[in-house]
Amino acid sequence: MSTYIDIDIFDMQITVITSNADKKAMGWDEDDLGMAGYSEEQNAFFIVLPTKWDESTTYHEAHHMARMVNEHYGIKTTAQCHEADAYLMEYIVRQIKTTIYKRKL
Repeated sequence: MSTYIDIDIFDMQITVITSNADKKAMGWDEDDLGMAGYSEEQNAFFIVLPTKWDESTTYHEAHHMARMVNEHYGIKTTAQCHEADAYLMEYIVRQIKTTIYKRKL
C-alpha cells in the first residue's frame, strides 16, 4: 500500500511505495528493492522500498531523495558543502522508519 511521509520544512509529502501490488500496478518489477524519483506528470516525489524494513536500502534511497528534494527547492549542494543533504536524508529515514515500518528509533 502506498502511503506518505511529510517533509515539514518544505510543506510537502513523499509517496512511499512498499507493496508488491502497488509496484506492479505502476509497471515496476515486484523484486525492485528500491528507487527514488520525481513524477513530472503528477508533480510528486516517490520512493520505492522493500515490503519489509531494510536499513541499507532505505538509507540509499533516502540519499537520492534528499538530493532531489533539495535541488527541487533550490538548495544547491556540492561535494564540499552537503550538510543540507545529510540532514534531510536523516529526516527522511526517520520518517520512513517510524511512519511506514512502525519501528522505533
